[in-house]
Amino acid sequence: MGDLVRSGRSPDHLVREFEPSAQSIRSRVVQADRDDDRRDDGMTAAERREFRRLRRGNRRLRKEREILARATAWFPRGDWTEGVFPFMRAHQGAFHVVTMAWVLGVSSSGL
Repeated sequence: MGDLVRSGRSPDHLVREFEPSAQSIRSRVVQADRDDDRRDDGMTAAERREFRRLRRGNRRLRKEREILARATAWFPRGDWTEGVFPFMRAHQGAFHVVTMAWVLGVSSSGL
């Protein structure tokens, strides 16, 4: 679409031919220009993908930190050998069991 608009075809004419909205065509052209380094007023598609990946990683790290904080409060002496599975059972509503097992360094097969 971007090439068609850049070659002189109007978004309104392309709407009649291809049936997307004119705004959709304009948005695609703007994004294509960002991806081709013709514009610098927003993120490229690659930057958006990286941003989403980093946000997912950040959410994961926050969960891991919360699990460790709760485990530290649950086991104040740091002795996790006896009570780690009761801890995981008690907190499985808040956290995924596999995630807790990974963070706490145990196998979830004991649950």
